[in-house]
Amino acid sequence: MATYVIGDVQGCYDELQLLLQDIKFNKNKDKLIFAGDILNKGPKSLETVDFIMSLGESAQVVLGNHEILFLAISYNYLPSSSKNTFDDIIKANNLREIQEWLCNQSLLIKVNDTFVVHAGIPHIWSPKKALKRANEVEFVLRNITTRRLLLANLFNNEMEKWNKELEGIDRWLCILNYFTRMRTIDKNGRLNLKFSSTIDQIPQSFKPWFKIKHKKFENKYKIVFGHWAAIKGETKDKGAIALDTGCVFGGRLSCYCIETHKHYSVKALKSYKDV
Repeated sequence: MATYVIGDVQGCYDELQLLLQDIKFNKNKDKLIFAGDILNKGPKSLETVDFIMSLGESAQVVLGNHEILFLAISYNYLPSSSKNTFDDIIKANNLREIQEWLCNQSLLIKVNDTFVVHAGIPHIWSPKKALKRANEVEFVLRNITTRRLLLANLFNNEMEKWNKELEGIDRWLCILNYFTRMRTIDKNGRLNLKFSSTIDQIPQSFKPWFKIKHKKFENKYKIVFGHWAAIKGETKDKGAIALDTGCVFGGRLSCYCIETHKHYSVKALKSYKDV
């Protein structure tokens, strides 16, 4: 048995199939964990989601910012945009099933000494606290009433700094921002949610989240994440494994085997989106 973590697919269904052939994925004995953003920007969001759902217990997803955006739009709390490519899901006969399936996925998954998350885990949270915070919002998404409340207020307030006294919607949004949108952070835990470029362009006083020492993670756990395509899978940190290698932009679709620590990737068949 092997557990493979797959980077941001973003509707690149054909490349996903090539990658699964490359790793000789066996549904009956192997497991896939998708590091979020399985949909949007690429050409085949519906096919990708339907396929992953068809794998049943052999596949899990940690939610990314594009899943959260899709949910808000599909519940009519945000208008769609020509930038989005998930109209095929919005019009699908199984839309409600897809919504429920996504809302029953995770924000953070721990397998042995490895954490899988879409954007990252901030240095201000211990492993135990991170799991607890993730569980809070997972519970919110699984209940239709609190789910709608969260999605209706998604971008009403840009929560950029954690405070344990936060309550309700502000608390949920802040947790979501760390797990699904974080790239850079300052020493006090404040996020810069506008930044998405390369490491050499990071504004003063901010650092990549994985470059701020975290004593309770260091040399004990690995964090496997996606989200930050601009760094092209490079962290220069053995404890932080980046898997968004920009497949939708003509790069590669990458994965990592938790048990063997091996990396695999396939080249994109084409560029589906401008950087």
